[in-house]
Order: sequence, then structure tokens, then C-alpha cells
Amino acid sequence: PTAVMPVPIEDRFRPAKGSDLRHRLEVPSGAPVLGSVGKLAKGRGFGRLLDTAARLEAPAHVLVVGHGELQPQLEEQARDLGIQRRVHWTGYQDEALPGLYSIMDVFLFTAPGSDWGHRAVSEAQSCGRPVVAVAWPGIQDLVEDGVSGRIADRDSSALARAVDSLIADPDAAHRLGTGAADAAESRTLAEVGRRLAHFLEPFTSRKQLH
Repeated sequence: PTAVMPVPIEDRFRPAKGSDLRHRLEVPSGAPVLGSVGKLAKGRGFGRLLDTAARLEAPAHVLVVGHGELQPQLEEQARDLGIQRRVHWTGYQDEALPGLYSIMDVFLFTAPGSDWGHRAVSEAQSCGRPVVAVAWPGIQDLVEDGVSGRIADRDSSALARAVDSLIADPDAAHRLGTGAADAAESRTLAEVGRRLAHFLEPFTSRKQLH
């Protein structure tokens, strides 16, 4: 027998309000925020994040959460795109991560990198954030298009249209964020633990019999 278990989400990832991080990052009040989390390395999708931000109709601020060897190249890309004043480089974050998710109007996921469990997607969803994601393997298990997020082509123009549609329609963004939080409930530590215990029960019972 086999079973596929999702990457469990820590209990600290929950919808949050009243975060002062927007003020600390000097993001103007009311400005839409697009963000992503991960290592700033080749193949992790941050170049496409910046390119998508540059194509948005809304002048969104961009939250880049992570560090890595690609940051100087990404900073140069932001300057070339003319969006450098709207990009916020937070570096690696851990304790503040739930609060950083909470100020993102949209979480963008364009490349899995080394984490095919797509942990950042689940964390963002658990914080009630609408996710726009490329349909990499496993994403459909986490994001239901139109219910708990949006699935888009990996082309930056298509991603920008999906993000713009949520920025322009806060009610739709809220609905998808609520759907995302609901979907993530099945991936909490407690729920995954229960599923794992249920799966292992026949094996542990058999061992006790012997």
C-alpha cells in the first residue's frame, strides 16, 4: 500500500492582521503587493516574478523574500525594467515569514526549484493569500483554479493578466484567499499526522500480533 502525504504546514502560518511590516518596508498604504519566497538562485522563478511585475497595469510593489547568489543579477534586472523603487529585498526570513505573507495581495509561484512539495504555496494559502501559480507537477493538488487560486501559463504576460485580475477585483481575491485557507486545512501538522497514523495503523497492528 502507498499513500501520498502533502508537506505539513506549521501552525504559525495563519491569516494575520495588523502587521507593521508594510510600514517597516516602506510600502505605501493601499499599494498592491506581489510577492514570492525562496532561494534567489537560477531556476527559482524570481526573474519571471520581476518581469511579471513590470507588465502589470497596477504599479504593484514586489516583495522578494529570500537570499542567494542571484540577487545582484536580479537587482540589475529590476533596474533595467524600471521597477527598482518598487522592489523590496527582505533577505532570508523565518520568524517574520507569516507576517510577510499577510501583506501580499497575491503570491506568485512560477518555478519549484528544489522543493517539489511546493511548501511556499501551502504556507501562503494557509495565511489566506490568493496564489497565482504555473501548473508544475503537484500544483493541481494544492491549487484549484478559481477556487483556491489561479493557474496560469508560465508566460509573464499571462501571469500578469492573472495577477491584475485579482488586484482589480478585491472581492475575487478575498474569495480565493478564503478558499486557499480552507484548502490548506487538510495540510496542517495535526491533519497530516492523523492521515499518516491511519495509513500506518495496519502495519503497526500486524507487528503487535507477531
